[in-house]
Amino acid sequence: MIFVGNDIVDLQSDSVGNKHEDLRFLRRVFTEEERRKIELNDNPEIALWMHWAAKEAAYKVVCKLQKPRPVFAHAQFVVDFKSSEDFGLFSNIVHATVRFRAVVLEVQFEVGQDFIHAIAYYPFGEGLNAFAILSGKRVTSSADLSLWDDDKWLQSNFTENELLSCVRSESALVRYFTKQAIGKHLEFDDSRVQIIRSQIPDNFQPPYLLIDGRRTEMDVSLSHHERFVAWSFSVRRAGEIG
Repeated sequence: MIFVGNDIVDLQSDSVGNKHEDLRFLRRVFTEEERRKIELNDNPEIALWMHWAAKEAAYKVVCKLQKPRPVFAHAQFVVDFKSSEDFGLFSNIVHATVRFRAVVLEVQFEVGQDFIHAIAYYPFGEGLNAFAILSGKRVTSSADLSLWDDDKWLQSNFTENELLSCVRSESALVRYFTKQAIGKHLEFDDSRVQIIRSQIPDNFQPPYLLIDGRRTEMDVSLSHHERFVAWSFSVRRAGEIG
C-alpha cells in the first residue's frame, strides 16, 4: 500500500508574493538550512513555495501514519531536494525527501508558470512494486464555483456522508473532479466512488475512499488553493493481485 498527500500552490494568489522577504514567516516555517537555500536560489519565491508545499503534502501523509496526528509545526518537517537546486518555472519535475522525526517521505513536484503541485508518499508492504500514484489538478471557473449553490447538483453527485465534509465550493469541487479521475482510471462510473472525511470533536480526519460502499486499499489526498483544486491517489497496478 502507499499513503499519499498532496498540496497545490496558486502562484498568482495575492498571499504568495514576496513571502521570501518576510523574515518572521521564514523563521517560523523553515529551518536555518532551508532558509539559506531559499535565499541563495535564483528564484527564491519558487524555492520557498516548493519547500512549503513539500511540508504540507508530507504532513497529510504523517497524519495517516501516526495517531493521534501530531501538531503541525512546519519547521519540524525538513525538506531536502534530491535532483538539483534549479527550481525555475520550467523545471517540470523535481524530487525531494521530507523528514519528520524518524519518518522519511518521498516528494515529487510538478511546477508550472502559475502553480506548484507537490505529491508526497510513503510506501510499505508491496509499495511501489504493486501500486502506482496518480495525480491531477484543475483551474476552477466561476461556473464551477456556482455549482455550490445548486442543491440538485450536490445531491446527485455526493452522498449525505460526503456532504458533511464539503464545507465550501472548493471542497466539493475537488471531490467531484477526484471522483471523476478515479472512475476514469478504474473504468467505471464515478457514482460508485465516495470520498469520506470522518469528524471527531473539533477536528476532521484525513479523507478515505469507499468503492461500492466499502473501504479500499487505495489512498487519496485532496488540496485546493485559490483558483486550483488538486488531488492524488494510489492504486494497484494492472496485473498485480491483491
